Amino acid sequence: MFFPEQEYKTSTKSEDELKKLTLEEDLSECQRSIYILTKGQQLQKKAVFYLFILIYIRFQRNLMLLNFYSKLQCNYINTKITSEEIQQQEEDNQIIAAKSLQKLIKENSLTIQELLQIYDLTSQILKIWSLPVLNEWVQTMDLLLRTICLTNILIPIQQLILLLTDSSQPTISRQSAVKLIGTLAQLLGNQIKGPILDRTRNLCSDHDKETRLIMADNVLIKVCQSISSDLIECYLIEKIMELYYDTDLIVRSSGMKLFFTIANNLSADEIKNRCTKQFIDTIQSQNEENKLVMSKICGRVFNLIKDYLNQNQITLFINIYISYVKSKNVDIRVNFVSNFPAILSLASKKFEYFQESYLLCCNDNNEIVIRAIINCFHEVVLLSDNTEILFQIFINFMKSKSVTILEILIFRFASIVNSFQKQSVTTTIWSTSP
Repeated sequence: MFFPEQEYKTSTKSEDELKKLTLEEDLSECQRSIYILTKGQQLQKKAVFYLFILIYIRFQRNLMLLNFYSKLQCNYINTKITSEEIQQQEEDNQIIAAKSLQKLIKENSLTIQELLQIYDLTSQILKIWSLPVLNEWVQTMDLLLRTICLTNILIPIQQLILLLTDSSQPTISRQSAVKLIGTLAQLLGNQIKGPILDRTRNLCSDHDKETRLIMADNVLIKVCQSISSDLIECYLIEKIMELYYDTDLIVRSSGMKLFFTIANNLSADEIKNRCTKQFIDTIQSQNEENKLVMSKICGRVFNLIKDYLNQNQITLFINIYISYVKSKNVDIRVNFVSNFPAILSLASKKFEYFQESYLLCCNDNNEIVIRAIINCFHEVVLLSDNTEILFQIFINFMKSKSVTILEILIFRFASIVNSFQKQSVTTTIWSTSP
């Protein structure tokens, strides 16, 4: 380590303490670094870890330094490290090490033996119950699973996931490790079954709301997009519905988004029956959070189930959708605008039917709403028969005094003009047709 000269001169450390900071002069740089990593002081270890990152980022084109870095890193991995030694290292060091190894893995230059050694090290560190460390090393494990042939580690990784997500484990352990179920599902597809699938079900009912939230926000989407509709409906759909009606407001909102996100992975009968019922029931909710969720996804879900809705249900939905424009919640008004092209193309209604509501948005006092309108304005033009009112809206936007609005308008200008030109050609063709 390097210390300021004044600090060195006034050091009160004893001779024994100074010896602990001193290495033999005949050690090579690589040997010196490995010794520090395994037996040095915490500050020394941190310095070497930062050196790893510095060499990689700033000098990766220098082959001599890069070779030194790779040799140093692999030798460190080969060093026998006990669980106790890992736990004694500072969290910062472990996080730096994880980031360093992630960069190496992404290079695809490591042998299978080296990858397996990193896997063993990562497995040990994942058993240390510290959230910042776990989060970073879970990402390392994620990369390893996507790089190593799963046949080499399938049983050990399943056992590790089951261990870390067991209800007896600390909450922070389960919160981090549960994400690996999603990774495993993406790699195994329909082959994910048995204890792992059972654990997936159990975690949907976990006593910790943060764990349930991770399941709804992250894990179950990956699982459902990787397996067949039969597996979803046999093993997971009822658990997903538990999240849909969860007692916690945030988990419940995520559960709704989850259900309608994976709806297109369900069978036709399930879409016709369950999805249609859930959509019509939830779209009528007066709960503000429910409104926010449904206003965001209504266009996509309507496209999925429109053929199963009767005319009364379609009218009900459109009226509710139009009501979003008068919401005090800015996000709901933005969602009205973002979904407008989809609703306009799917609802068998002309622009004039929605014109009053759309004009209200165009005159909205909130700049976020106006920005949303401009971003999809070219799509609305293409879907409208009479573009005179839209052209006037376009002119009004160009007169805006907001720099942000004008910048977005410039970015979208070509696509908007092209849409008006296409509509002009279409109108001309129709007007000259016999």
